[in-house]
Amino acid sequence: MPGRLESIQETQWIMMYFNLTAPMDRSAANSSCKESKAIISGLETPGDINFVKYNTRKFLKAYFDPNTDLKGWTVWVDGERLDANSNEFTFSDPYFTKKKYDYCATQYSGVDHVPRYNCLLLMVPKNENDPRFGFVDDTDCNDVVSYKLVTKGVVCGKAAV
Repeated sequence: MPGRLESIQETQWIMMYFNLTAPMDRSAANSSCKESKAIISGLETPGDINFVKYNTRKFLKAYFDPNTDLKGWTVWVDGERLDANSNEFTFSDPYFTKKKYDYCATQYSGVDHVPRYNCLLLMVPKNENDPRFGFVDDTDCNDVVSYKLVTKGVVCGKAAV
């Protein structure tokens, strides 16, 4: 069962898609965005990050499955590792001008991990006091569970009309 939340920012329409019945890998996330003629979005402002983290938590807590949801959720955000030996990421969202995120200090870089952690996600633990709440981390693009957080959503964006 899919779910959807939307917010119109000044220049970009932010949509979040959720799969409530199964985790979502990066390929499924891309497909969800493309269905709405959108792309995986970056989170430009603290307001964007707050909108996504609080609404993800609120929406998914309402559908919490204790058998699969473990300690919370993650949602895919824009960013793919530039090359295999770099900690730099490339971004496809033209409205994501700052081209960087605040990464969680307790998480290590996946540049040396096999397979490489080449994609980015926003962490939304059930517990708001968890130090990962609202921070970005890198992960394998095929992962659907990262640090006991289940990937059930994606942030998509397109130009506001």
